[in-house]
Amino acid sequence: MSVRLVTPPAVEPVDLESLKRHLRVEHNEDDELIATLGQAAREFGETYTRRAWMTQTWERVIDTFPWSALSLPYPPVQSIESVTYVDRNGATQTWAADQYTLDLAGDGGFGRLYPVFGGVYPTDLRWHPGGVVVRFVAGYGDVPETLADPLAASVPAAGRAALKLIVGHLYAHREESVVGTIISTIPFSARTLLATMRLDGGCY
Repeated sequence: MSVRLVTPPAVEPVDLESLKRHLRVEHNEDDELIATLGQAAREFGETYTRRAWMTQTWERVIDTFPWSALSLPYPPVQSIESVTYVDRNGATQTWAADQYTLDLAGDGGFGRLYPVFGGVYPTDLRWHPGGVVVRFVAGYGDVPETLADPLAASVPAAGRAALKLIVGHLYAHREESVVGTIISTIPFSARTLLATMRLDGGCY
């Protein structure tokens, strides 16, 4: 099983002006750096909590359909875009959307896909590495925190507060932060906030 990102978020959970207000930065010289730190903090938060924050599109790739429900990672799942599989002749087929159901209250918060009542998974398929691909949209939404309307933001307050703490720490200590070591420099208070959103276990 593998998961691959198809379309990344179009916007970040906290916009640049809100991050600059948090950092008390009034000039524009560090805008690119601050935006990059904001993206890095969001990516860390998503990895740590095992959730998709802003709207994004993913594919879960497996070799064949399971015997039970097919779990989808990175909740909250918004919708299923398509389910494709390789049939016995080696051709790619699309499973009709009216033949499956998306359960958004799955174990551990993960979305679950399974056949409609009385239905079955497609049977005209052959085992093939990566033969089944489920493309789905996940995330809390696409509304960032802004100075004009901070309460309208899609991502929960704990996540946005943690993101700003992480950005503040990385901005103040940028020389000690290198790619691959961000987790060792995350403030404890930020991890505590992220822990309230963190999912246990994994997606199978």
